[in-house]
Amino acid sequence: MSRKYKILTTLLSLFSVVFLSSCKDSGIEIRNSLSKIVDNKFDYIEKEDNLEVKRTEKILNDLLDKVFADNIVQKTEFLNNQNNKNYQNEQLKKLKFMFEQCQNEISLISDPNEQKKKEIEFYEKNIFPFYSENWYFILKNLNIFYVHFYDWLTIPENQDLNSSHSEEFLDSLKNLKLPDDIWLTSSLLDKLEEGEESAESYNNYIFYLSKGKIIFRIKIDKNSTKNNKLEIEPWIWYFSFSKTNNISIKLISNILHSAYVHGDQIGYDRFESDLVKKLRYGVPSKIILKIKDNYEI
Repeated sequence: MSRKYKILTTLLSLFSVVFLSSCKDSGIEIRNSLSKIVDNKFDYIEKEDNLEVKRTEKILNDLLDKVFADNIVQKTEFLNNQNNKNYQNEQLKKLKFMFEQCQNEISLISDPNEQKKKEIEFYEKNIFPFYSENWYFILKNLNIFYVHFYDWLTIPENQDLNSSHSEEFLDSLKNLKLPDDIWLTSSLLDKLEEGEESAESYNNYIFYLSKGKIIFRIKIDKNSTKNNKLEIEPWIWYFSFSKTNNISIKLISNILHSAYVHGDQIGYDRFESDLVKKLRYGVPSKIILKIKDNYEI
């Protein structure tokens, strides 16, 4: 009995060692497999998110440096306001009120063309100055806004040089339907590039800021002593028809430099041929940033 018991005990011990060793190896293999499938993937996503956040912070800091240079007092005062929750809420209430005011004024006009004219005039005189005054807060919190399309973006005619868009191009816009509103889900920014127009301007720096298919044209006064010298210009571009988010800022700057600044006909032609057709960005829209109903700062 004792010999059989010893043999049985030995066999059980050997089996336990093999089983535990096998389980240990299997556990390592499982952990390695999970690490390959899950951990590394999420590490990669986290690193990508961190890079995007850092890139956005750098863009905002670069703009702050251009606006305030070495004036630490003005910069601190500006940031204290822009980051203050009470100030932010008051400004958003003000913005909502202005949009309501715009709608009330438009509703009193019966002619659709005059309505559109009034809307654009109101945006230029009231909404865009508000954006400029609060540019840091707005760019840092784009996720509380949505994009509203209200017109197609074209370069104004230069009557002095008789340069303009072609009639064929302008007629084609009449058959296009404006896109639906788009909700912004993040405040991440993509690129900030100085426009070629800056080199010829004694008074202003021109920058282009991109977020996906959105392009902001930004002007910074080189000589002003005001607390805030930055202006978000009308209009904010949106390339709703583009298949890519990588819009060429260099091309936009070159076209506006040629057509908008110098009034050269070639700038209008390249807008229609290169920007719209060749690169397949399509016709850009004029957009306005409106506040979501249930926003949270």
